Amino acid sequence: GFVGVDVFFVLSGYLITGLLTQELHQTGRILLSCFYARRLKRLLPALMVMLLISAGGALWLLSDLEARAQLASAPFAASWTSNLYFVLRAVDYFNELASRDLFLHTWSLGVEEQFYLIWPPILLTMAWLVRRAGTSPHQRMTMWLSLGLLLMASLGLTLSWTISWPTAAFYLMPARIWQFTLGAWVYRGLSDFSE
Repeated sequence: GFVGVDVFFVLSGYLITGLLTQELHQTGRILLSCFYARRLKRLLPALMVMLLISAGGALWLLSDLEARAQLASAPFAASWTSNLYFVLRAVDYFNELASRDLFLHTWSLGVEEQFYLIWPPILLTMAWLVRRAGTSPHQRMTMWLSLGLLLMASLGLTLSWTISWPTAAFYLMPARIWQFTLGAWVYRGLSDFSE
């Protein structure tokens, strides 16, 4: 079951890199405000409906004490920061009794949306580096090295945190960047292959 989230992050990196790269090639820039507006328009309505229905159900079906405990993470889920809430509370995702939280599943949306805050600027920086590299072979090498360094740095952090702070390795975005970057790497590889 938990491998599905890993695959989701790789696919997300692939798709978002594709969208942003196509926009960059077509217009010469990435309109960050439009990118973030599209993300909000796509995700926010469903998130709000889920939060309202879950909160209403908790208030109706649970005791006041239980409802308050269950709804403590709702503001974090609404702001795509529930992963930070769960890491600070040291919630073990795989401990069924300790992880009974109505909004535990929203941690992955938090990671994804936090990643989307940094990914467009990272891609713009990579595009700038690639343009400065000059010739086509140097440009490709610069792009592959940039993605590879980012992937390796995040994977190294993940391995380190897995030993010293496993909860952070699971919930925090920096430890998941390698998965999104792997998706970007696959996108770039397929793009290069088709050119």
